Amino acid sequence: WFKIEDMTHEEFANLFADEQDCKMYWKQMREKEGLVCLGCSGNSFRWHTGQYRWICKGCRKSFRLRSGTVMQDSNLPFRIWMKAMNLMTITKKSISALELQRQLGLKRYEPALYMMGKIRVAMGDRDSKYELDGNVELDDGFVTVIKPKEENLESKRGRGSKRKHPILVMVSFNKSEKKKKNRPKTIPGYLKLYAMDDLKTEAVSEAVFAAVKTDSAKLQSNGYASFGKLKKFVRSHKSKVISPSEAHIHLPWVHCTIGNLKRVIDGIHHHINQENLQFYMDEFAYKFNRRNFKSIFERVVIAGINKKWA
Repeated sequence: WFKIEDMTHEEFANLFADEQDCKMYWKQMREKEGLVCLGCSGNSFRWHTGQYRWICKGCRKSFRLRSGTVMQDSNLPFRIWMKAMNLMTITKKSISALELQRQLGLKRYEPALYMMGKIRVAMGDRDSKYELDGNVELDDGFVTVIKPKEENLESKRGRGSKRKHPILVMVSFNKSEKKKKNRPKTIPGYLKLYAMDDLKTEAVSEAVFAAVKTDSAKLQSNGYASFGKLKKFVRSHKSKVISPSEAHIHLPWVHCTIGNLKRVIDGIHHHINQENLQFYMDEFAYKFNRRNFKSIFERVVIAGINKKWA
């Protein structure tokens, strides 16, 4: 037995050699995370081996391995789900749904897209439980998306373009002890990404309020008008009018994040729908926030177990 955190692709194949191994691993992880009866809120169960389900000792209510997890309502084998989670996490960048379909040997594209969508939702739900603290860079950006056909997409560059969707980017940072030439004097901490309907003051304020610890966060941003009233929500807010040519100097990690996000979208996914943008950004942020782990497979398993599905 080896540590999941150090798992290679070959070790994954050995650990999850068949469907039974995958079911037992999923069972062990669910029990490790804690089981709660939906009927009586009890936590004492017995396992029914023949039916692969738990039975509450209090109210006798039973539920299966998939119930209440990312696999709920899915008929795909456990091993397919496990392999999908591994393929999505084995690279720090991403994988397209079409490539996932090829790697899993699926006949249809839709199951691969379905699994990836639910896994991304679980990633986003897990990250939503945490808030940014300390020094935080803030800025807006724009990502090219496929919008509904009924919209009139007039050709226009810049902030008012209808072909691009506004996003809000927040990155916490700390001072770096190692100073390198032509490199930022700080190191990034954690990341939050939001797909915005607009960048008006009210929408921006709601996103910032949800993303940071208001009593300790110290925001740094450019002088964009919608950021003007953020001081009332956080400990401090420093805004400065910055020219586009110097933005990467004053807000290095925000602009590094935006550039990397666009490369992932353009280079791997190519075209994404407007309504799915947040899910792709959730995956990007989830991986960024766990970039120091050798493997995040088990983290994704935990996220898929703890995300409650109706």
